[in-house]
Amino acid sequence: MNLYLQHGYGKGQKIQTLSAAGALRGVILSPGDEDAATLSRTAIEAKELGLRVCVDPQTYVYSTAPKGVGRKHESHGIQFDDLHWSQAVGAITDQVARVGRMHDLINPGGLKFAPTVLQASFDDVWTSTAFQLARTSASEWGKEQTIATLAIEDTALDTWRQVDEWLDVATTLEVRGFYILVGRKDTSYPPAAWSTERLANLLRMIYVLSELNEYEVCWGYADGEGIAGIAAGASAIASGWNYSLRQFKPSKWQPTDRKGGAAPNSRFYLSRLWSPVLATAEADNLYASDLRESVFSPADQAFLATRPLEDMGVLDSQLQYLQSLSRQGSKVAAIDGVAGRLDAVQGAIDAALNLFSQIGQEGIPLAPRYEGRVRSLSTAIELFREAESL
Repeated sequence: MNLYLQHGYGKGQKIQTLSAAGALRGVILSPGDEDAATLSRTAIEAKELGLRVCVDPQTYVYSTAPKGVGRKHESHGIQFDDLHWSQAVGAITDQVARVGRMHDLINPGGLKFAPTVLQASFDDVWTSTAFQLARTSASEWGKEQTIATLAIEDTALDTWRQVDEWLDVATTLEVRGFYILVGRKDTSYPPAAWSTERLANLLRMIYVLSELNEYEVCWGYADGEGIAGIAAGASAIASGWNYSLRQFKPSKWQPTDRKGGAAPNSRFYLSRLWSPVLATAEADNLYASDLRESVFSPADQAFLATRPLEDMGVLDSQLQYLQSLSRQGSKVAAIDGVAGRLDAVQGAIDAALNLFSQIGQEGIPLAPRYEGRVRSLSTAIELFREAESL
């Protein structure tokens, strides 16, 4: 299993249900969504289920403009309103110590995610602060216990030269691994297609860190594109039940006057299309068509035998998505070698594109955004393989 559950508000019994289904490797807990006492209980319950537990300290919320807010951070002693790119060394030491105490309280003996800041690029004013936080964390906690956190805007991935220069420094860090978060401006779901250059550079970064430098790498807040990250060498991806837990959006923590929103539509994740399509008006039309056996995997059909599409609620949709993503990732991870895994992913993507063509020929209505995302992923993998001679 290569899927961590990205924890957030409204967990209910999702951790227990997904664990019982064998879909999870572990959980990445959010101190912004539960106070210290509640999050400690959540960690204990997850460990009793045999899951690995980690905590994301989320300090990057205090480096956004406007500054973000961690609702429950004060309870954990990690509300860093004074975090600044020009802060003194003593402030770095204090912040690492406070995050370390949070880890020891919530997850004693577990791996510790280092605090970090959000970087718009790899040479902005926050870059040195991010490295200082990672180095100080490793010095205080030890290499084997420390996971460095990288939080960037996707614009930081525009040019490989900057990524490569960052890697020259990052690969000197005495840490066990990296937890990578990439912010995107698109707030819709499913999001628009990735820039192929940016995604290719992200896959190259994962490959260099994991395969060439033997760090553990987890891509957080990942969606279907995370499967390509596993193929490139990531040991795990993390995703969640809500749409906001499948995309890293710094704006999520920033103050807003917006009140609530419409309830999300139920979706059905079709791994053969690499897409979370609408349960009604899309998946149901495909299921009633001659393409049912081609589009719906045996696991999809087994799920629908117990819960028809017209009866699917949001909770059913969330659990089906995470179980499907976990199966998809496990199949890829089981293949030896990066080249072999990429071959398998590209074969599956080619099959998906062929299915999209057949769906179009049959005149079955489907939002064009799905195919666009898959084509972007296909091109990004080709660029990545060419650049790294894979």
